[in-house]
Amino acid sequence: MNVLAVGHIESLTLNVLRCLASAGHRGYVMAAGEFRAARGSRHCAGLFSVAASEYSRPGEETLSRMKDFCGKNNIEFVVPCDTMSIFFVCQVRDRIERYCRLFPVPPMQTLETMNDKWSFSRFLEARGLPQPRTRLLETASGVPALGLAYPVVVKPLDQGDGIGVKKIDSVEDLTAHVLAPGRFNRPPLVAQEFVPGHDIDMNLLAVEGRLLAWNIQESAGPGVIRFVENGAVAELGRRLVEASGFTGVANLDMRLDDRDGSCRFIECNPRFWGSLRASLWDGINFVETGLLAAQGKPLPAPVRRGIRYEVPSKALAAARSGDFSPLGSFSRANWKDLGLLASDPVPFCRLAMKRLREKRR
Repeated sequence: MNVLAVGHIESLTLNVLRCLASAGHRGYVMAAGEFRAARGSRHCAGLFSVAASEYSRPGEETLSRMKDFCGKNNIEFVVPCDTMSIFFVCQVRDRIERYCRLFPVPPMQTLETMNDKWSFSRFLEARGLPQPRTRLLETASGVPALGLAYPVVVKPLDQGDGIGVKKIDSVEDLTAHVLAPGRFNRPPLVAQEFVPGHDIDMNLLAVEGRLLAWNIQESAGPGVIRFVENGAVAELGRRLVEASGFTGVANLDMRLDDRDGSCRFIECNPRFWGSLRASLWDGINFVETGLLAAQGKPLPAPVRRGIRYEVPSKALAAARSGDFSPLGSFSRANWKDLGLLASDPVPFCRLAMKRLREKRR
């Protein structure tokens, strides 16, 4: 089947392409910009670029180009790969569905609620779902009256991947933080009481409030992921999906409290996640499962192998520095993943070079 991956973030789009290829599908890309790495992938059968601004305000020319591209390449499905791509698709879904089928995505209102950190917190509170004590810091003058116990964690309302997230130890430090020059430290910000413990994530696919597939992961050290079973986390994820009537994929950030063992929601990322390939090796191809669900076809029996996964780029960087220990602890899944990357080296190399240039700036 020919599938168009709509991408705003190149790394996530590449992982979707790899999941498509592993299921025997032919992947194409609509890209926000040049996407040189994706363009060089053997899993990319064709690509066209649009301005990144089109994802927030799509124009007629972009929609016409998308339709023509899908017709020319016999595209049967459209899969949005990241948050901006899902917002794009949700805005124009009625236009797309005239000529193509869509991967499961949420209604716009649900997407906005799940993506905005303050809206998500209000949603949790209204439904009695656990979270740290959370406040909205609207202005710098509101710091003294925040009413939270320190330390707190502050973050922008609409960013992901840890952008702008900072742990703050005192009222004075928070005041200095919000008044300092910067892009992501200015109010409005969400502030949450810090929970001593460790992070745990639930990756999921749901349709109309039914949880169809999931796995749970936690950090096992720098650059290392471990997939685990945790009934409490899975139950919280199910309750959230049911309460919201959620449709689509999501990565739920949670925190296990060392003080009492309880689990609390931190935030929701209603999109594919950076460790999507690791989920594939753990046993679930979330892209393929979503395509099957959208067609009303039977879903594969759930498989969760509980693998340990080393992020390849970090392991290879250590090896270049003479530290081969990460490679020595590679699991079978890691070697399969490395083989997949080696069979399609251009994207990996181009992304690595891009990251290196960004670090040197």
